[in-house]
Parts: sequence; C-alpha cells; structure tokens
Amino acid sequence: MPAAPTHRRSLALGLLLGCLPALAGAEQIAPPRAPVATAAADGLSRSDIAWLRRDGFGLDSATLARYRRLGRTRFLDEQLAGRDDALPPQVAAQIQALPVVNTPLPVLWADFQARGKQLKDTPAGPAKDAARKAFQQYRRDLYRQAAQAELLHAVYGGDQLKEQMVWFWLNHFSVYADKGPVRVFAADYEERVIRPRALGKFRDLVMATLQSPAMLVFLDNVHNVRGKTNENYARELMELHTLGVGSGYTQADVQQLMRILTGAGLVPPKLALRGGRRGRGRPGFVRDGLFQFNPDRHDSGDKNFLGQTIRGSGYAEIEQAVDLIVRQPACAHFISQQLAEYFIADRPPPALVDAMARTFQRSDGDIAAVLRTMLLSKDAAAAGGRKFKDPMRFLVSAMRLAYDGRPVPNTEPLANWLRQMGEPLYGRITPDGWPLDSASWTGSGQMSKRFDFARVIGSGRNRLLAGDGAQVAGDPPPGAPDIRGSAPYRDAIAPTLSGATRAALAKAKNAFVPKATTAEVSVMNRREFLLAAAGAAAASTLSFSGRLFAAPAGSPRFLLVFLRGGYDCNNLLVPCGSDFYYESRPTLAIAKPEPGNPDSAVALDANWGLNPVVRDSLYPLWQKKQLAFVPFAGTNDLSRSHFETQDHIERGEPLGHETSYRSGFLARLSGLLNGAPAIAFTNDLPLSFQGAGRDIPNISLKGDPRAHFNERQAAILSGMYKGTPLAQATADGLALPKTVSADLRHEMVAASRGAPSAHNFAAETQRIATLMRDQYRLGFVDVGGWDTHVDQGSTRGGLANNLKNLGEGLAAYADALGDAWNDTTVVVLSEFGRTFRENGDKGTDHGHGTVHWVLGGQVAGGRLAGAQLAVNQQNLLQNRDYPVLNDYRDVLGGLFARLWGLNRSQLQTKYLLRLFERHDVALDADEDGWLTTDGDFPTVRAQWHEGAAGAPGHLDIDVVLSEERCIEESFAGHGAGADGCAAALRAFEQSALHALLAACWYVTDERKLTITAWEIGVRTWDVFAAPFTLHGADITELEMLEQVPAAIESALQREALTPELHWLRLVYRKTADGEARCEVLLDNEPWAAGTLALTALAWPQDGDYSAHGFVVLDVRDY
Repeated sequence: MPAAPTHRRSLALGLLLGCLPALAGAEQIAPPRAPVATAAADGLSRSDIAWLRRDGFGLDSATLARYRRLGRTRFLDEQLAGRDDALPPQVAAQIQALPVVNTPLPVLWADFQARGKQLKDTPAGPAKDAARKAFQQYRRDLYRQAAQAELLHAVYGGDQLKEQMVWFWLNHFSVYADKGPVRVFAADYEERVIRPRALGKFRDLVMATLQSPAMLVFLDNVHNVRGKTNENYARELMELHTLGVGSGYTQADVQQLMRILTGAGLVPPKLALRGGRRGRGRPGFVRDGLFQFNPDRHDSGDKNFLGQTIRGSGYAEIEQAVDLIVRQPACAHFISQQLAEYFIADRPPPALVDAMARTFQRSDGDIAAVLRTMLLSKDAAAAGGRKFKDPMRFLVSAMRLAYDGRPVPNTEPLANWLRQMGEPLYGRITPDGWPLDSASWTGSGQMSKRFDFARVIGSGRNRLLAGDGAQVAGDPPPGAPDIRGSAPYRDAIAPTLSGATRAALAKAKNAFVPKATTAEVSVMNRREFLLAAAGAAAASTLSFSGRLFAAPAGSPRFLLVFLRGGYDCNNLLVPCGSDFYYESRPTLAIAKPEPGNPDSAVALDANWGLNPVVRDSLYPLWQKKQLAFVPFAGTNDLSRSHFETQDHIERGEPLGHETSYRSGFLARLSGLLNGAPAIAFTNDLPLSFQGAGRDIPNISLKGDPRAHFNERQAAILSGMYKGTPLAQATADGLALPKTVSADLRHEMVAASRGAPSAHNFAAETQRIATLMRDQYRLGFVDVGGWDTHVDQGSTRGGLANNLKNLGEGLAAYADALGDAWNDTTVVVLSEFGRTFRENGDKGTDHGHGTVHWVLGGQVAGGRLAGAQLAVNQQNLLQNRDYPVLNDYRDVLGGLFARLWGLNRSQLQTKYLLRLFERHDVALDADEDGWLTTDGDFPTVRAQWHEGAAGAPGHLDIDVVLSEERCIEESFAGHGAGADGCAAALRAFEQSALHALLAACWYVTDERKLTITAWEIGVRTWDVFAAPFTLHGADITELEMLEQVPAAIESALQREALTPELHWLRLVYRKTADGEARCEVLLDNEPWAAGTLALTALAWPQDGDYSAHGFVVLDVRDY
C-alpha cells in the first residue's frame, strides 16, 4: 500500500464555535424556590404555565396565544375535541412526501418481502454484497421515515395534548421495529392505528392494535394457530395493555385468551398486493386491510375466560373477550394509574386515580373524558412542574422552545439523538415500553447526554437546518435559535427562574467569553438560555463523588449480568441424562454428548451437559473450577410476568411485600459497604441501583464516552442544580465521561487486541473490566433478546447466537481483568426460565425455575450447586416448568456474606434493570487476525509496525470490502511497543472509525460524523465524514474547513465514479517556515483534482499546523 500520512477526524461541517450552551432539560423535580416574579406576562400565572407544560410537550408562541384567548377550560375542551390538529403546511408536506406514509401498506410489505427474497436468492459474491448493503440501507430508510413522521407531528402538532397521547399510547402498546417486518408497519401503526384513536374509546384502541400488522408480528400472534399455539400476545394483552399484573387473571385465563386469539393474523403478502378476495364471503372469515381472521386456523371450542363462558363463534369471540377485558374495574384503574403517572407524578394521589377510573367506567372507556377529569383536577395544578421528562419529552420540548414553530428541513438528527439518549422510537425490545418515571432518567449518564444535546440544539449547528440557505463562516446558521427574543422564554420561562439560576446564566455568559469571537458570543448567549426548555433547577460546583475515585486494590468485585427476557436454561445447561427432555423437545433438544459430533452437548457429568456454542468460552472456565451453575433457581413469583418479576428481583423483596422497599437491593448493599464504589453500565439507572439516597453513576460504554465540557464550563452547568436531588447526578454526569475517557482510550483499545472475540458483548465486557479493575467494585449490566417464543433453535438460531456472544463476553471479561479475576465474582441470572416443553412455533413460553451462573477466579466451580431433583414429568411445576428450589436471595445473600462478611439481615437484596441494548456490529476473529462479519465481507485487520531509532511507529488498518477492493489506512503512534500502538489506535478511533462504521456496518453516531447526501452525475451518494483532526500548538479550529465539502463535491463531479463504496483521505500540512503540502487520496490512490481543489482554499498562512480528514461515499441507488 502507499505510504500514508497520519490523519484523524474528517470534515467539520457541524463544528461548534468552541462555546457551550446550557442545559435544555427536564421539568423541576425539587420544590420551586422563591420566584423572582410571581406571574408571567399578559396575565399568565405560574399555575397557568405549569399546567400548559403538563398539557403539551412544551411551550411555543402559538400555544401561549391560544391559551390566552380561550382560557384553560375552553383550551382543554378544544384539544379534546380535536378542533386544532393542523400542521404547518411545510411540515405536512414533509410527512406526506415520506414513502412509508404515502405508499399503500400492501405495496410496502410486498416490496419488503421481494427485496428480502432477492437478497436470499443472490449467489455469494460481489452481487450479494451489493444486495445486502442495499437491503440494509432500505431497512434503515424505513425506520428513519417512520421516526421522522412521528417526531414532526410531536414537535409541530397544533393539538399538543393529542401529540402527548400519541406518544403515550405508542409506548403503552409498544412494538419493536427490528423484529421481522415491523419497521414496514411502524409508520402505519402511528398514523392510522394510534393517532385516530388517541382520544377516543379505549376499547376501539385495543381492537385497532390487536388487528394491526405491527402488533400481530411483534407479539407473535401471526404464529398462534390451532394446534400450534403461542401465548405471547395473550399474556401481554392483559398484563401490559389492559389489566396489569395482580388484577385477578390467572395462567388459565392466559391460555384461554390464547385460544380465543387463534386465527387472528395477516393476509399473505402476494394476496394483499393483488387485493384478492380469497376467503371473503365464507362464514366466519374476516378481512380488514392486512388483518385477516381465518376460521380454518381458529380453535373453535368453547372457552372459559375471566369467569365467563365464551361460546365458539370465531371472530366474535375476540370482540367478546376484549369487551370483557375493558369493562373490568381493574382495566379502568390500570389505565387511569398509567395516565396519572405520566402526566401528574410518579406516585399520583390515589384519590385522583380513583376519580379517573370512575370516569373511565361511567363513560365506557372514553379517553378524552378521563383526561378531562385528570387535567381539571386540583392535583394537576398542585403538582406544578415536578415531573422529570423522559428523553422524548425532553427533546420535543427543547425543539419547541428553541425553534418556536419554525419548520426545520432536516429532522433526521432528532431520531439519532433519541437513540443516543437510550429511548429510540420503536426501539424497545421488550413489550413493556420505555420507563417514564423520573428515577429511570435521572442518572449521571443521562444528565451528561442531555447537556450534550442541549449544546447541539442551542448552537444551531446541528444539521436541522441543512439545505436552508448559505451559511457565513463564524455566524450562526440562518434560523438558529434565538431563545432570549422568543415569546415563550420572555413570557413563560424567564419570570419563573430562581435567583441562583439567573446568577448561573450570568456567570456562563462571562465565563465563555475570553476565547470567543463576537459572533461566538452571540450564538453562545442564545444557547445558554436553553436551560429553561423544561424549567431547569439550579446547582452546585462540579465535584467528583466518592464513587469516581479508585477503589483499593485487592478488594472484592461483584458484577451482576441480568438477562432480560427469561432465557431458556434447558438449552444452556442441558439435562442430557433425561429421556423426558428429548420427548418434550422434538426440534429444540440438543443431542447427547457424542464424540465427533460438534453439535452434541459438552458433557459435564452423567446427567448434564453444556450447549456446544459455549464449548470454547464457558467450558474452559468450568474445567478450571471458575464456573458453577445453580439449577432450579429463581423467585417465588408465579406471575410469569417479565416486568413484575424483574422488579421483584431488583428490589430484592419477597412476594407479597411489594411496598416494603423504596430502593433497589444493590443500592442498599452499596450503602452498607465502605470502599466499594458502584456503577451501572447502562443508558439509564436500573431499578437495582435506585433509591440509594445519593448518586450512583451510570454510563453506557457502547460508544466513545468523551467529555464535551472543560472544568470551568462544567462547574457552571453543575451550579444550576445546587440544592436539588439532581446535584450529585449532574456533577457525576459531567465528570464521569472525562474520567472514563482518560482510562478507556488507552486501556480498552489495548485490551481489545488479541481478545477471544470481537462480538458485541465481548467488546463491551473488556471495557467494563477496565473500570471494574481500577475504579469500581459493584457493577451491573443487562443484556436483552432472550424472549424466544418463536423459532428458538438449539445449536443454531437466536438463542444459540446470544449464548455464544454472552459466553465469549464473560471469557473476555475474565481475561481482561488479569490478576483481579481472583477477587471477582460474576452472577448471571434472568427473571425466570422457559417452559420445559417446546410450543407449536418451535419456541418456548414463559416458565418459572431457571439456572443461575456464578463465575470468578476463586469460586468453588466445576459443579452444580444447590438443591436438585431428577428431571422428569412428575417433578415439573404445574406440569410445565422447572420448580424453584434455590431462592435467588439465598444464592446472592450467601455470596455477599462471603465477599463482604455481610449477613442476610443486612442485605435485603438485589438487582439491576434496563435493557442492555446490543450493538449492531458483531465480528468474529479468525486465526490470522481478521475480524469478519458473519464470516463474510467486510473484514478488517490491524497491523502494528514499530518505528526505528525512536521514530514513531505506524498502524496499518485494512478494511476488505470484496475480493478486489480494500480500504488501506495508516496511523502514526508515538511511543514504543504497546504504548505506540495504543496511540495509533486512538488516532484511528478519532478519525476514520466512525465513517467506516456508518458506511460499512450501518452504525452511526452523529456526534462523531456528519452525514449528508451529494448528487454526483446521475446518482445520489450518502456521505459519511467525521470532523477534521487538527494538530498544532497555535491551532484549535479552522473556520475555512466548512468550505471543504463543497470543494470536494465539485471536484468529484468530473469523476466517473462506479456505483460502489469510495473513500477519500485529505491532508493539509503547513510548517512554520511557510512550506505547505496538500494531498488527497481517492480509493487509496493520489487524486490530482482533489488535491488542487483542497490547495485552492484559503488556508491560514501563519503557524505550524496540519489538518486531516476522512470521508466515505456510499451509492444510494444501485
């Protein structure tokens, strides 16, 4: 490969001006301080403002004017009647232009199926690579458009109460876009299922979701047919959608509702596209859009459901069952409780919930009537602004305040920001929806992200205004937020700010001035006022909490790994000595140990074996006696509810004492221990660590946790929360990225070389190991994707892949800890096991007893621990599940007693929460050091070359796209051996990595690269570029870099680019003696036209500096 100069980040189209916006954040969660003013302008009282902020996502000028004109009651009644649901014409046109909105659903689905089949049928080779890439881009576009439609409605909808209810119901009746073709149906689900019924009758909403393709696919009812039943949707319909756990229904009711729902599915795609009428006119056959009830697939026998006999009558059974459910008093109370928790408080007044439930029953489930009861109650006014916003409400309210009704041409960044805050639209893997309580979103990791996005929104340099006119270097973009001049700020925000907040804002204006230009100051002042987007509280000086300092060496370490979804323990720890196991699982059973058969179980003893997918990861730990299994373990909770059981475990409470604890068991444990700092490796703080009475930091390690604020800036931001419950979380949120980044940029990169696997969890556990080794002693991480109702597989398939990745991750964790592994204990558990018998869809349903894992350098492993019994039909619980013989509290209590000398009465126990969202890139390492993607292209390899005689070494990075094409990059590393290599890897991380991830693996982080589109020739190209990396003592930014994209795009117009991936490296070097050198490489080769274009720009003539960029172009139309 050609000798390549070093380089880091790429094109800085969205560079901020080196100054900070303040927090655009959440509503106050502390009691309001004495106000500077008692009322807002034009007669709006503090009560009016608080009520308006509760009624809608956030304030804008139109909302304030309408409220002044109508008054509270008329304003509410007009919203409930849907009289002002109009969108600005430009926004309405944006939504209608989206293919997922304007294309008939049968056409979208048929196109999705056809593209998938085309990919499957394409022979391996370059054509398949192109087809796979095109299909991934197509899937990504479907999701982006669905998210864009909902966000545009939320930000610009005239009826903000309805918009809040659309979001509430989307989360309540949650669906997951990444499951099968759900992303095809997502926009229709919001636009035609939820939105028209958001304020109507609850019964109609339940029936619409029941018949929606998105829900039928997500919760597997498309597979629920006579003779091959699946109970997934039946359970969640009652548990999550209507009645709630503990409302009186039984497991028998779940199974009866499952029978009632048999035959409710979808029209076959080809028939839907043709608009065929097959089956119409036949008795009992029902067709509505893509929904189809097929009596031939229905269990037509009588059912006894919720104490009532429902005669076999086909589709009418479903209607009768839904009527019976929604008329239960439990349904009225459950929905009223959910609404009051969302709008009023995490623990709303019981009298208010009772009043809402009475309205629900009296009005036959009229949602608008229930809302009217709630919003005109004294409790709605008394609650004020003390409800912390989840990321969706935070983002939408910030946008409404910042842009005040002005449409933005590009809303794609909004969906990406939601993803980075941990709440992506249609992104909840489990069907319980995102948590909407304050505690779930007030951790230090979440606070850090909100500061970052307030800065991005407030600056105006955020791609929201892309394509909206020319931008003058150094000036804010046209239409950038002008918070101080807006009516919402003047009339509703400024009068309510406390003296401390005003002082912090004034200090911010002064503190950011010294190195800022006049133009920068004007932008900066606007950004700082985003603090009040949802009513910020005020704060303390920045300080590290005690949990951020290093823990003493040699002290015990404990990591809890929570497998969310209920994993099938019977196909991990295989009861291969049981004939009943093989009778019960005709397609799922793993073969008995057999020499020479790689798909047979790995024998542990005469009765038990391991799934062979963990042969190379967990089995070596077993052989070294560093792994033990505890079968027949779990809780005494027989609800078989994911979410109820997870909460019981995380609170560490016995069944029947649900209100005895107001904290998680790990939070209580951390309070008992001295010198045992705690951390959650999650986007939001899990229930296990909630209620500690102080901040426990949380941070997701999926990306680069870099700090965006210097100490002075962080101190000002921290100062806005002085004296509030968020003070410590704010301080830790600002400090933790800086601390973690300093450690991980060296440690985790070096650790990842030579690791046993580069799979998602393996890479993550190595990062966790770095922090657990040096700083923390109590840790938590969770992993999702274990709910396997359909097509579970045995040694191949979804469960096997998850087990393989998990095993490799734990092996990597042990290896990365080094000697600290001897002081470490890891416990892996899940809320429950699965049914012992497989179901009709080659999967398993919710069970009871499970298998816990205990790992560590000094555990008494190589054995099965705890009480056990023979695996046969007679010993099953309710003739379906493993019984629980070993209570999880006893397992953990014994471990904690050994580790810290604690007794059972001190513990009161456990657990952590929150889905550990899996990263999108899974790589396997082969014997030559190549990291492959599912055994296919792209593949990547790094090779370090030591420098001679003290000179820098260099790291070669090769990304092979196909047999003929390879991206060749090289990065300098100062230092000898591992130090030099680590420095070069850091350079790679800061520059080319994120553009490569976006273009080759479809993983984007818009904080670290700019994504745009160029029209070159007859084709459209997606362009992925990270900010330029600058070097030089006198250079911190170059405003002229904003001219680079246009110059390069213009030069490319003269090139005949083939319709495939292309990449550019751009380097400009200026020495103190005036010598300048410029080089642009296109597809690894010198590109004269690009070099001339780059040289012609107005580079500064003074100073010694260099600028390096990297850009990848991916053709959009094949």
